[in-house]
Amino acid sequence: MAETKATKASPKAGTIAAHLQRESIAVAESVAAAEAARAHGERVDALTESLSEAEAAVSEIRRAWSAGDDTFTAADLTTRTAEVERLAALLNGAERAKAQSERAVLGDDLRLGHALAAVCAELTPAPIVVTPIPPLTLDDAEPAVYVVPGPAAWVGGGVLAGRVELHVALDYRWRPLASADVERAFTRADMSAKAHVVGASFRRGTTEWHRLAVQILSTHESIPALPGEPNAAIAKAVGGAFVAEAGRRVLPQPRLAVVNASVARTEVTERDGEKHRSTLYTIGVRSYEDARRALELAAESAVGLFVPDSGVIETIERTVEDIVHDPSANSTLTTWQYSIRVASRVREQ
Repeated sequence: MAETKATKASPKAGTIAAHLQRESIAVAESVAAAEAARAHGERVDALTESLSEAEAAVSEIRRAWSAGDDTFTAADLTTRTAEVERLAALLNGAERAKAQSERAVLGDDLRLGHALAAVCAELTPAPIVVTPIPPLTLDDAEPAVYVVPGPAAWVGGGVLAGRVELHVALDYRWRPLASADVERAFTRADMSAKAHVVGASFRRGTTEWHRLAVQILSTHESIPALPGEPNAAIAKAVGGAFVAEAGRRVLPQPRLAVVNASVARTEVTERDGEKHRSTLYTIGVRSYEDARRALELAAESAVGLFVPDSGVIETIERTVEDIVHDPSANSTLTTWQYSIRVASRVREQ
C-alpha cells in the first residue's frame, strides 16, 4: 500500500486564524530582518572606522608635502584618495542596506494595543486581535477588530501614550464601532484618548470595513513598571486616590481627609525575568459625618485602580475604626485606618 503524507490545511482566507498565520510568517521575517540589520550595523561601524583611517592617510600626505617632505609620491596620493572613495561608496551602500532591513522589522511594543483591547472589549461582540500587522481587507471576512499599535511613549509615573490603529471588520448589519464609543470607554476607565475615522468605510461581501486612528493620551499597563522607591509622598497619593474614589460612590459626597499615610513594607520578587514590587501602605482617613457606606463601596471599586507613580491597587483592608465625638462642632469624627496593597514592576532607569 502506498504511503500517504497528511498535510495540514491552510486556514480559510479572511479568518482570524489566517491572519495569525500571516502574522507568524511576518514575525519570522522580522526576526531575520533584525539580524540582518545588526550585521549591516556592524559593517557600517567597521567601514566608518576604515574610512576615517583612509581620510587620515590622505591628510598625512598633504601635511608632509606642506612641510617640504617628499617621502610620498603623487601615486601614493592617488591610491589613498581612491581608497577613500571606495570606502565611502561601500559605507553608503551598507547604510542603505541597514536602513532597508530596519524598515522590515516589525514593532514589538504591543502595550498600547493590549490597553486598548481591554478598554474596548465591551464595545463590540467581535473578537479583538492585538497584532503588529494590519489585516487583509477581504470579502466575507470573519468579524474582528484588529488592533495595530505603534510604540508606547513613557509620559511618566507609569502613564503611557501613543497612536494605535483599529482595523474593524464587522457584519454589515452590526452597529459600527464609533470613535466616540472608544473615547467614552477610555474615560470610564479613568484614561484618556482621542479617536477619529480614517478614510471611508467600505463593503466587501457581507463585511463592512472601517478604520479608526486612536491617539492614546494616557493609559497604563495592567502592572505598570515604575522607577524609584515607594515613599511618604506616594503613600499620600494612594490615600488621596482612595478618598477620591469614596467621594464618587455616594451623594451627597462625604467630607473625607487623609490624616496619615506611610509605607508599611515593600517586597520585591522575581517573576518571568522581571522584578515585581508589592507595597503595603498604611492610610488614615477621617470623616466628619457617616461615610461608612462610601468607604465600603470604595474598598471594592478601587481595587484595580491605577495610581500614577505607585501602581495598581490590589487589596484594601480596614484595620482600625476610631470614633470621637466633638461637642464643640456637635459632630462625630471617625478615623479609619486602612492597609492598601499596590502592585508594580521595577523599571530600570
